[in-house]
Amino acid sequence: MDYEKTGRLIRRKRKALGLTQLQLSEAVLVTPQAVSLWEKGNRFPDAAAQIMLFQVLGLNPVELLTGLEMYDEELKQGIAAHMRRIDEKAFVAGSAIDEDGNEEYLNLSSYMLAMPGRYGSPSDTWIPYTDFYNVAPVPEREEKHALTASPYDPSMVYLNRHHAILVIPVEILEKMGNPLFFNIIQNKDAGWIGFQFPEEPDQGEIDIPPAVYSGEWLGVRVLGGEFGRALCKEMGIRRGKDLISVEPVLLCSQNAVVLPLDRAKRVHVDMDDSRFLLPMWQYEEIWAEDEDPEGEESSQDETLEAYPEI
Repeated sequence: MDYEKTGRLIRRKRKALGLTQLQLSEAVLVTPQAVSLWEKGNRFPDAAAQIMLFQVLGLNPVELLTGLEMYDEELKQGIAAHMRRIDEKAFVAGSAIDEDGNEEYLNLSSYMLAMPGRYGSPSDTWIPYTDFYNVAPVPEREEKHALTASPYDPSMVYLNRHHAILVIPVEILEKMGNPLFFNIIQNKDAGWIGFQFPEEPDQGEIDIPPAVYSGEWLGVRVLGGEFGRALCKEMGIRRGKDLISVEPVLLCSQNAVVLPLDRAKRVHVDMDDSRFLLPMWQYEEIWAEDEDPEGEESSQDETLEAYPEI
């Protein structure tokens, strides 16, 4: 390796930027004598100095090793992108904030990354996340508060079931007189949400398929969309995977069911989603991209004045 060629390259780049040896030494955190020795070809920059020379002069390690400036801009940019990863801090496992602003634990140790192809086009090359960042994988942690499985309880209303904001067992619907429509209602100040069952549809009601009362179904469920995400946040559901059960208060005289949120519990229940019917409009629009049901948002403003003491 010709140290003199490397020294001439460093000197030429330094002068092109209008820097003295003293100014360069201060920028790359070495002594002026070290810069002088580099430029004379008496010493070669160590690894730490090479990183600093790249940041200050734009010379990458390949150019320093060969003493030749690279004129292949595509190759040079690729090396520069790789050099910028040196100080990049890779997240492997720990607490993170999801898109809803809730905290959750993530472990990326088993993730794979797709490598870009030439000119940024997709490629078929996948490598482990930990190999790409050269970090140690983190073992999967055991849940500190792992929930034991409990049986499905038809007297409870379930919230946040997979993509459904709520699941209503048919037994509850039968006690309310086999309704065919309902609105979602809430009272933020009193700390409850619920359903009201109108006798005739007006606007914004969610339909209950009559087939649910045939004896073949466990109940109905309603997918959420953006409205469901907002409603779950109001209900205090902290994590997207949490299944919540609430013991309902049946107000038959007011054709309503109230769910006091202070009764909400995080549970683990094995439920067969295929036994729960969706409203007809959700069957029709199940493949639509994140569309809220028409009028559903307006129904959330309806509230009951009060409900009896429990």
